[in-house]
Formats: sequence, structure tokens, C-alpha cells
Amino acid sequence: MVFGLLLFSSIVYAQRDSAISNTCRYRLEGDIKDGETNTILPGATVVIDSVEGTVSDEAGHFHFINLCKGKYMITVTFLGYKTIVQTLDLNENLYKTFILHSDSCLLESIIVTSTRPVHESSQSVQEISGRDLDRTRGFSLGESLKGIAGVNTLQTGPSIFKPVIQGMYGNRVLILNNGVRQEGQQWGSEHAPEIDPFIADKIKVVKGASGVLYGSDAIGGVILVEPRPLRTKSGVGGELNLAGFSNNREGVASGIIDYSVKQIKGLSFRLQGTLKQAGNSKTPDYYMKNTAFREQNFSWAAGYKREEWGVDVFYSQFNSKIGILSASHIGNRDDLIRAIESPVPLETSGFSYAIDRPYQKIYHELGRLHAFRKFHNKSSLELILARQFNDRSEYDKHKQFKDQFKNGPDSRFKITTYTGTLYLNQNYFKKYSGTWGLSFIQQSNTVSRSFIPNFRSYAGGIFLTERRKIESLEIEGGLRYDYKWMRIYKYESGVIISPSFVFSNLSGTIGAVKTVNEHLKVKLNLGTCFRPAAVNELFSDGLHHGTARIERGDRKLNSEYAYNTSLTLDYKFKEIYGEVSLYNNFIKDYIYLVPRLVLDSSGNYVPEYESLINGTFPVFNYVQTDAMFTGIDLTFNDSLSKYFIFSTRLSLLRAYNTKSKEHIILTPPANMENGLKYSFNFIPTLKEAYFKVGNTIVLQKRNIPSGQDLKAAPKGYVLWSLETGFGVMAGKQELNFTFTVYNLLNKKYRDYLDAFRYFTNEPGRNFVVRLKIPFDLSKK
Repeated sequence: MVFGLLLFSSIVYAQRDSAISNTCRYRLEGDIKDGETNTILPGATVVIDSVEGTVSDEAGHFHFINLCKGKYMITVTFLGYKTIVQTLDLNENLYKTFILHSDSCLLESIIVTSTRPVHESSQSVQEISGRDLDRTRGFSLGESLKGIAGVNTLQTGPSIFKPVIQGMYGNRVLILNNGVRQEGQQWGSEHAPEIDPFIADKIKVVKGASGVLYGSDAIGGVILVEPRPLRTKSGVGGELNLAGFSNNREGVASGIIDYSVKQIKGLSFRLQGTLKQAGNSKTPDYYMKNTAFREQNFSWAAGYKREEWGVDVFYSQFNSKIGILSASHIGNRDDLIRAIESPVPLETSGFSYAIDRPYQKIYHELGRLHAFRKFHNKSSLELILARQFNDRSEYDKHKQFKDQFKNGPDSRFKITTYTGTLYLNQNYFKKYSGTWGLSFIQQSNTVSRSFIPNFRSYAGGIFLTERRKIESLEIEGGLRYDYKWMRIYKYESGVIISPSFVFSNLSGTIGAVKTVNEHLKVKLNLGTCFRPAAVNELFSDGLHHGTARIERGDRKLNSEYAYNTSLTLDYKFKEIYGEVSLYNNFIKDYIYLVPRLVLDSSGNYVPEYESLINGTFPVFNYVQTDAMFTGIDLTFNDSLSKYFIFSTRLSLLRAYNTKSKEHIILTPPANMENGLKYSFNFIPTLKEAYFKVGNTIVLQKRNIPSGQDLKAAPKGYVLWSLETGFGVMAGKQELNFTFTVYNLLNKKYRDYLDAFRYFTNEPGRNFVVRLKIPFDLSKK
């Protein structure tokens, strides 16, 4: 059916194309260059009339075809350079070279950019790319995003990081990996995204309810992991990244090779791989026993692209083995209480790369097919089909007693997901542009132990967005309808039950971008979104190994409905750049975990603990309420002089239970990040050399309701970091170095969003060295 739609649309648009081909036959092409060095700039974004866009290739070249006669506004942007906006009068084929000049202020900022289709979103959209992304190499996806205001991480020890956007995490944050919705066992707070950040050329974060374009569940926002385009310049190129971390003696190596076939123009290939190995992490006083991890990932891609159509395939595989802190699994209730109250873990060790029980073993694979067809009126049709398979095994601290299972996992979760999305990026109607589409997802989940049940689900959606520009005002709006059917297979009271669930909802968004003057833009967005209750929230029943707690679901839970409002101010004047984003997200029937409370002998409510054959653990229940998330994110950068740049990020959030009139637990405390960067050029052999000192301030989490946590929130803390970076030529080979010291003063602290803060401190001082070696083996 989907391929039929693709064929039908091609025929319809081909007929229209023939009618306009006489007037819309012009070509605009050119190069993007650095104004200081006259070198080419691959990866620059070139946009026509805020609607159609492209990216310069590895030769710095761009082109548009089948343009109509008339005037066009051309916008050229590139990370770290000042934006160019020019009006061109097109009445013949035109070749144009754009010269960009560096903007030292923006080099320290997270640049606001667009998503499909190419335009400026009315939501806050922030991006990490270029040198900012290079400075995070070796980190997980969650760690890489911590420099964005409003983005935090939910941790499980020193090796598992789950992104949090404006207080939302888990199933409320969608991740699109190369255009495909990432699907695994993401319901677990210690189930980090199975994505290798080294595949990304840029990572974007869309803040706020984004369900219309991206689908249900996107209550908190969307993370877009985008690889670089396949190579178009004939020959071979790529890069090698190496990193070393002192604290856990981690080593990282990642390489990427691109090849474009000279004899077949438009045919390209890519091969990429990453290896990681780390030992036990160390606090200022002791090693955290059994916190080593290993990771082996690879991906390949191939594509054939012409000016008006193209097809490409992508495959990736993610493999990891992660040790779980031994001190988090306790044998009896008294020892558990003693462990929570103790200033040091009940179990410590020396350094080791060994991974013993408890641990997790994760395998994830993704296969993707992408095809597109462009039309003469700037519209295009795009199809993405994908299959994912996720296999997660969890091993308890103590082996199973049955000999035939003693070396096997205590829990194993397998899920297979098929997705399909068809986009029509239309420019058919005069003065309007937008995206119409259909989406489909099918899942089958099997488990080896009844923490969650087996299930099958089918879901589909239909959506449209439209955009209109009226002088300095751009207005956008959209609607989406989603439907989901899910059937559970659960062994209960000696029989298998198979209840089914149906979820459906209409979501919408409306927004505007007002360019007040050349310095100030104002963005306003109103959006709704819904999220069906996840299978773990409905049916979980037993020990969740990774978090060391017993969790109980409630099959009577309703879907969540979010109503989001955001107001964003973008300001740029000379060397000053700032973004302020205010948001309010009301969620009806918000679902979250709280400790189960029981009365003690004194008549006080205290947390309940339950003893199993493999230990004693606290009991948590999934409950539901109405919640209000209100906050502000601030990004500010100022070039104090030619050599100094000051930057700051601030996030404030108030998460409130509007029914009980209490604050909601497990939401980020107020936090701030500051940096002062000094760029220097007094050593001629060093390119783009700098020193940077930074600090992170996290306040203590306040107003936690009595009895809703096992331990009082840890004190706030201040961390300092020191960094230097530069490029150097070794003969004809470019080398880019970064040296960073995290937790410079070896501070002892615990983080409120770390699930293991009950048992251990966070890691201490960490020296990190990173080396990037780009290469191009093409003949000059």
C-alpha cells in the first residue's frame, strides 16, 4: 500500500511537473567558503525562502534545481559562523559563492536550528554539532546532551544515563535514530538508549510536546540523532576518534570510513565502528565494586542519490555488558537499611575490568530503508521503513539454584519492532508549506520471567502540519490522530489471561515565530500530546534488577494527556547571544513511581521492604495524579573581548502534584553551568587553541513530600572543570586534541537523579584526553 502511494504520487506530480517545466527550469548552485582561510565549508545549511533547504557537500558545494523565475531569500548558516541572508533575483542559471566569517560568540552556544521541513520551529530546538559534539566524544548519548539548558540525566550508577528534558524522561521522550523511532525496553529507568553517539554528526533536542510530527509519547520532547550525509566527493575519507579516561581507565576507539564511487556518480558507502572498555569507577575515597562495562558497536550504510530521487539503507548493531553496583543488592532488611544510612557502600573493591553479577547484557540492531522523490514545485515524498530487535538480559547477584539455569539470565526481554512512515513535504498550495504523513508501528515482546508480560501491539497515526509566512511573522499549525491496540499474555492464578487495550487520541499544535527586528525573535507554541500507559506501568510485578527495587504496576491506569505552552526569546546583538525559554506543561493522569508506605509500631509511615530468595528490596508502586511542570531555561553567551567568551546555562523547574498539593519526586533540582573560554594564537603551530574553565552548580532538591523517598535528598554541590584544545599539523595530517579534567577538585558528592545515591558517592576527578584524526585519501 505504501509503495502504491509512492508510485501514485510520483505519477500525479510528474503530470504537474510537465506543465510548469517551461517556467521552473532554473538552477542555483555555488560554494560555501571560510572568509579568513578561503577553505571550503562542508555541512553548511542553505535555505531558500525558509522552506526548501540543502546542506553543502564535502566539496563545500550546494545546488537547487527546477527553480522558478523570481526573487528568493537565501539564508546560509554554519556552526561558529555569522549567518548570511541575501536576496537573489533569479532569471537565469546562477553560480554563487557565499563567504562566511567566524562568530566567536556562537562557537560557545548551542545553535537553534530547524527540522523537517527546513524552517525555524516555534518550539525551542537546540543542537550539538561540530566542535561542541567533539568535546563529548566517548560519552553516552545522555551524557553528551547535559550541556543543553533544560536537559539532565537520570542515572543508575556511573555508566547508565537516560536523557531528561524539562523534567520528562523514559517513554515521555522520543529518540529518533537516523529518522527511526528508537524502540527497546526503554520503560526502565536504568535502560539507557542503545545508540552509539559516534554515528551522529549532529544531535538536536526539541523541547516540549511534539506529538503531531513525531507521534504519541513525545510529551517531554524529541531527540534527533542525525548522521552526516553520505559522501558525494569521489574517493575515500573519514575520521578516527580516540579517547582515554583516567578515573575508570576507560579506552575508546571509533572510526568511520566513507567511500563514493567515481565511476557511478551518486553511489556511496559508509562503515563505522566503536569499541569501549572501562573498569570500576572511583570516588574520591573508594572504588565502586562491579561498575565496569564494555561496548562494541558497528554500522554500515549505502546509498544512491540523484538530483530528484534517491534511496539508501542503514544498519547498526549495539552490544554492551554493564556491571551493576554490587552494594545495591542487599541480603536482608536490616542490611539494606544499614546500607542506605552508611556514608560508604557495604561492599567496595580495588580496580578491576572484571564484570561479575549483577550485570546487564544488551543487544540492539536496527535496519532502515529510506527513499525520496523531489518534484519541480519544491515538494517531495519520503518513505522510511525500519526493523529493530532488542534483546536485554539481566543477571542477578546470586546465580539461580537450578543447575540447568545457573549461568543464564534471571530476566530476559526480547522485543521486535517494525515501523513505517510516509512523509509528503508539500509546497503545492500558494504561500503554504507543510508536511502530511502516515505512520505505522507493530511490536512483539517476549520475556523469560514475569516482571512484565508478553504482549503484541499495533499502532498507526495520520498527521499534517502547515506553515504560512506573512512578512516578519511565521505561523504554523498541525493535527494528528493516533490509534493503538495492545494485547497482554500473562500467567495468572494458574491460567493464561489475554486482556486487550485500546488507546486513541487527537493531538494538535499551533505556533508562531515573530521577527521583531534583526536582533530579536519571539516564539510561541501551544501543543497537546498523549501517552498510553506503558506495559510496565500496568503490569510490572516483582524485582527490577537494574534499579534494585520491587515495582508493582496498576492495570487501571489511564493514558496521560499533556497540554504544553512555551514562550522562547532569541536575542543576538554583535557578540551577545541569548535564549530564554519559559514553559508550562500540564499533564492529566501523570504516572510515576513512589515508595509504598506502611505503618510502623509507633504509628508512623515508613517505606516497605520485601524479602525475596535473592535479597531484600524496597517496594515501589506506580500511581497517577495531575501534574504541572513549570520552568525556565536560559542560554547566554557574550564575547567579552577578542579572546574571552563567557557562557552560562540555567535550568529551573517546579513539578507540582495539583491533586495532593505536593511536589513531585525524581525531577531535576535547579542547576547552572558556567564557562569562561580564552582563545589564543601566540603559538603559530596551534590552530584554534583555547583554555576553558567551567563550573556546574546543582542545588539541593527541596520540598520532597514526607515518606516519598527512602532517604533525604543529598546536599547541593559545585564541580569545577578545566579544558584545553587545539589543532596541529603533523606533516600533511591534521590532528585535533582536547584535554579535560572533570571534577577538578575531587569533590565528594551525591546526585539526586542517581538511583544509586542511596549507596555510593559519584566518581571523583577524571582526566580525559581526546584525539580526532580526519583524513581524505582522495587524489587532490
